[in-house]
Amino acid sequence: MGVSDTTCIWFAQRKSNLIRVIDYYENSGESLSHYINYCSKKPYIYDVSYGFWGPHDLEVREFGAGGLDIPKTRREVARSLGVNFQLVPNIPIVDGIESSRRVLRRCIFDAEKCSRGLRALENYSRVWDNKNKCWKDYPLHNWASNGSDSFRYLSVSIDKCLSDAEYGWDSPTSAPNVGIV
Repeated sequence: MGVSDTTCIWFAQRKSNLIRVIDYYENSGESLSHYINYCSKKPYIYDVSYGFWGPHDLEVREFGAGGLDIPKTRREVARSLGVNFQLVPNIPIVDGIESSRRVLRRCIFDAEKCSRGLRALENYSRVWDNKNKCWKDYPLHNWASNGSDSFRYLSVSIDKCLSDAEYGWDSPTSAPNVGIV
């Protein structure tokens, strides 16, 4: 997550064990405030406790982010803009990929709104080691890895969010949403 990196956001809802993946957005070269404004303009209601999840690098301190050259974390900057990020558990990549495989079986995707993210998931791949004639333990870093990594964050955090049934809501339009960066 950063200005030069591609930032990808999956929007999802939980209904018991089912996960509705209702939207996807990606962009690069923008500030954190751009993404917060983008999410706020969506017609979604975000869970106030678990609404936004982000990677561990939200804890990176940046010079001048707080004004008067007081370093602040990206998470602190987001909080000053009205968004309280929960941190996605920082687990090994291979464990996150396994989590994604398990969670995918529970997902229903909006094919139109999630088309770019779905293409990223379809094109996510590992690196072949020609010297040792085996797959490496990490994925290829390319355009597809950004959206796929973001989905990996969704997969390890979505069950920490309350479902609409736990809220006592049964309408898909009134269920709380989460944004995973």
